[in-house]
Amino acid sequence: MDERFAGEWPDHRALVRVELDAYAAAGVDGDLPTRCVPWTVTDVTRHLAATFERFVAMLEQGRRGNFSPPFPREALDTENLRAVEQFTGDPDARLRAAAETFLDLATDPDEPMPHQLGVVPVGVQTLFGLADLAIHHDDVARAAGGAYQPAPEVVETLVAAYRRLGFWEESDPPVWASLVADRES
Repeated sequence: MDERFAGEWPDHRALVRVELDAYAAAGVDGDLPTRCVPWTVTDVTRHLAATFERFVAMLEQGRRGNFSPPFPREALDTENLRAVEQFTGDPDARLRAAAETFLDLATDPDEPMPHQLGVVPVGVQTLFGLADLAIHHDDVARAAGGAYQPAPEVVETLVAAYRRLGFWEESDPPVWASLVADRES
């Protein structure tokens, strides 16, 4: 396991559920284009549903003793585009079901699971899910002409995780705008 993933990880499933509920309640027109080109709001929800379904599959794969990555690290964008293109069914229902299934299974934040970055603890994967929900909530809110600001606890949790994982330096400003700044283009 990569050294930056070592150590104990807190259980942030409750925060993921808060963000899941907030995303579900957003009620943004699904046909609006987002800054996640070429996706609409509905496509972003498809992406989130497929992502949490992948989390479930990776956790179950690891529990069977197979820790091989689901795809190469550099293929994330291609995998995300493929998953959205091949998506069928109700994205809202599938997102809720997949996220709840993952959160119900993710009882030990230090349990190892396969990931495109290598083997990661479930707690890190949970944080990746939290970040996806919060950041994509901002994407869909902006499609409707607004913005999204998660609760301070969510921002603090993500900032601490980004710093611990080496995605941010201590000098980087710990504000929500910094988390979504690269998406402004």
